[in-house]
Amino acid sequence: VDPFPWNTMLVIDIMVGLEQPILTAIVVYNLHRSPYFWDRPDDFEPERFLVQNKNEEIEGWAGFDPSRSPGALYPNEIISDFAFLPFGGGPRKCVGDQFALMESTVALTMLLQNFDVKLKGTPESVELVTGATIHTKNGLWCNLRKRSSVH
Repeated sequence: VDPFPWNTMLVIDIMVGLEQPILTAIVVYNLHRSPYFWDRPDDFEPERFLVQNKNEEIEGWAGFDPSRSPGALYPNEIISDFAFLPFGGGPRKCVGDQFALMESTVALTMLLQNFDVKLKGTPESVELVTGATIHTKNGLWCNLRKRSSVH
């Protein structure tokens, strides 16, 4: 699965027993928010990635199982049986996925150690734009207050 959905397949791929015709794109944003794979997919629940989850109604899907990739720091396509693909999967997967996740974890940790962060407005007012990446339409405006001491 290519992380850039505008790339097209040059040949017919066979995946999970289904023929994928040329010019097929898998919209990962929709996959990640599918109620078929995830309970309450639009809710922020990071703990969902700590437990097994399987929908028996989806024929051929092995479900989400963290034990498939022991020691993994982040959910991936192996743990989710290709239902969670923020960096794509297989031979076309982004080669910088682990670096990007570690870099963002360190940056966020440093920010939160030194500042109290409060969103301006409501979470519902943040509009997302999807494409090769997901970003906010008008930025993510926050108020930062320097912490007097590190917690």
